[in-house]
Amino acid sequence: MKILIFTQKVDREDPVLGFFQRWIEVFAERFEKVTVVCLEKGEHTLPDDICVLSLGKEEKASRWQYIRRFYRYIWQYRKDYDVVFVHMNVEYMLLGGLFWRLWGKKSALWFAHKKGTWLRVVALWFSHRVFSISKESFVNHKSKKFRAMGHGIDTNVFRPVAALMDESCFDVVTVGRLSPVKRCEVAIAAVAAVAEKRGKDSIRLTFIGDAGTPAQEKYVTGLRQQAEEAGITDRVVFAGSLSNHKILPKLCASDAFVSMQQIGGVGKATLEAMAATVPTIVCTPALNTYLGEAKEYCVYDGGEKDLAARLMMWMDIDSDKKQQYKTLMREIVVNHNNLHVLVGRIAKEFEEVCAG
Repeated sequence: MKILIFTQKVDREDPVLGFFQRWIEVFAERFEKVTVVCLEKGEHTLPDDICVLSLGKEEKASRWQYIRRFYRYIWQYRKDYDVVFVHMNVEYMLLGGLFWRLWGKKSALWFAHKKGTWLRVVALWFSHRVFSISKESFVNHKSKKFRAMGHGIDTNVFRPVAALMDESCFDVVTVGRLSPVKRCEVAIAAVAAVAEKRGKDSIRLTFIGDAGTPAQEKYVTGLRQQAEEAGITDRVVFAGSLSNHKILPKLCASDAFVSMQQIGGVGKATLEAMAATVPTIVCTPALNTYLGEAKEYCVYDGGEKDLAARLMMWMDIDSDKKQQYKTLMREIVVNHNNLHVLVGRIAKEFEEVCAG
């Protein structure tokens, strides 16, 4: 079976979308031929037998040029694919869905947003399948076409590795866009509370990620002011963005990973930390089924006081219990959010659609 993949960007150095190169590589392990069309092409290390075509954003092409290239590619390479996988961008399905149906090509859309416009509804109609992380990640999860697939974390890449640890303090890290929905202020307040009880030098917080809009820049200014007012400016580090393949050493050099986002399920960055066996603390119930007795250490109520309490629990935990819980975290990702398993499930869904 040959596949055509549509995605926003192919660039392993991109801090948000760089992970998708690894997805393409794993698709190539399961499909006879892989052709990729992206809006923008940057640096990648994909093998020569994977054809990567760009709509031209890196060349500052016009919207009309994007559309012309889109239709040229889907027609010119029509013999090189049997099925189509559209990652996140419903526009591709809207532009090509009818043609793919007329040509007998089976198509599937990956969409991981709780909300969407009428465009999503039309795209769903064209699609033979729609995949998402979980039913919490997709508003039309009652559709017969919907399949909850979990995240795609490459556990061969995100794994425990030796890293230089700073034994002088407890290092806390969080990864993601610095925006209000991430509730970064909760982490700063929690670290301030720990610093007050255990001493300022006992803990450090690192944000890996940047603001993406002027409103988010203003939000970050407020976070810096919050840290200054709490007297922990030197204990809160804004490290900026890192491409996905450079994050692992930072994770493994940390004593804990925290997530403050309460909306939706468990994020990709959280699962990457768990796969690397970094003690992880979240405030969503999505992991409750799997955590067992580790829930006491890993799940807080979303407030700064409870997060501070969980951080101090990890600071004081018995070494044997700590290792037990770290191993459990990796097993959760390997068993339920493994990239190779995910791509295998997608391939099976395409096989079923093609057969029936």
